[in-house]
Amino acid sequence: MIYTIIRHFKNSSRNSLKILEQVFYENYEVIDETVNPLPKQALQIRSRNLRFPHTGRIETPHDPESDYHDKGSYQAKGYSINITETCDKDNPLNLITDAHVVSASVPDCHLMQPAIEATQELTSQPVETVHTDGGYYSKDNYYHCKEENIDFVLGKMPGQTSRYDIHSFDGEKLELIDIVINTIIPATKVQSKNSEAEPSWSFKNANNKSQTLKRHNVEVRLFR
Repeated sequence: MIYTIIRHFKNSSRNSLKILEQVFYENYEVIDETVNPLPKQALQIRSRNLRFPHTGRIETPHDPESDYHDKGSYQAKGYSINITETCDKDNPLNLITDAHVVSASVPDCHLMQPAIEATQELTSQPVETVHTDGGYYSKDNYYHCKEENIDFVLGKMPGQTSRYDIHSFDGEKLELIDIVINTIIPATKVQSKNSEAEPSWSFKNANNKSQTLKRHNVEVRLFR
């Protein structure tokens, strides 16, 4: 039925037809004028390769911006809301400074910088400290807070702790510690031909293979 509709109205520029067309080609293929459901393994690949007004897979044509998102054992359906509020313990009056409603599949980390900017604009004061859970961590957010002198406090860092932690680092000399066997491992700074390249250090891992850490990897381990 969808295929009949989009063929009949193929010259229409109406957004509703574009949405219906996207839903069709994300889920079906036409072989010799016969409509067949796409194999399960092909669904995600097809969704990424299609070019339509709505980015990402459309879960329902009735509300193309809504989505699903699995976060551990919790499944968000439709939309999620990000609320930002002040948290000054010396001030009995704290305010909600920003609220963003987004598709459930939008990562929390994408909402942090807009929330900081909205809070600073509303309060006419710089944000000094940001408290979030681990979902708000990203490389961009880390460096944004560092550049703006904001203390970035997370309840938990995402991902698993690496086997190799930082033992000491002074900006040039780096020593790692293998937390499994409690052994100090020296790392050698790598000299790059590109003067603008990010500094990096090389060390021998437990398998006696060379492994490289860029400066942001070192800073993330220190941050963790």
